[in-house]
Amino acid sequence: MRLYSVAVTSLAVDAPVKWTDNLIAHHDIPEVRSRTRGVARGVSWAGLVRIALVRELHIALGCGVREAVALSDALLQSPAWNVSV
Repeated sequence: MRLYSVAVTSLAVDAPVKWTDNLIAHHDIPEVRSRTRGVARGVSWAGLVRIALVRELHIALGCGVREAVALSDALLQSPAWNVSV
């Protein structure tokens, strides 16, 4: 499985590297590998999509990052991509 660095992920989702790194460090993103200290993090394609969705929900809808993570999880688990808020 191909894994992307935090820098590449940040570039892809148009976010500062610090924002992406903080997101990964403080929230459970299941598609992120090597979350231990001293080991470079790797983001799978599914993780990149999830992080892009979190970023879009955070910026476009103005919701907090914590809420955007929860909402993205609900959206990605929903077969019809809809969710009641």
